Amino acid sequence: MLRRCTAALRTAGGQKFFIALRDLGSRSARGWPPRVRLRGLPFGVHEDEIRRCFEGFSLAQVDVENAEKQDVVILRRTRDHLPTGHALVYFTDWEEACRAREEKQRTYIGNRWIEIYVDWSPDWFASETSPSD
Repeated sequence: MLRRCTAALRTAGGQKFFIALRDLGSRSARGWPPRVRLRGLPFGVHEDEIRRCFEGFSLAQVDVENAEKQDVVILRRTRDHLPTGHALVYFTDWEEACRAREEKQRTYIGNRWIEIYVDWSPDWFASETSPSD
């Protein structure tokens, strides 16, 4: 069930409003691909470990700035390229991203449990981090 899958968005004037998942439409309607943000990852995690965690889900290959198409992006700090413990995982649709959050919340990767958030913003964390190489 996708009972809690709503997006909190803000207008240009800063006013907050909520939109139901079914109103988000397709990837092209929103302009960015559906994804979740992982928090609490071990600093030495590899993309393949994250992919294994999401086996059985429909991951999407997307164009990531200055890189080839990827379905998992480990975020690193821009200034020194150190890992942040965060990653983005891209899905084929918003429903799949929400299902992944509900089914995999607090799953262990390595010796750490991870928090999963559906990432509704198009440029989350872009100013402070960069995709891994």
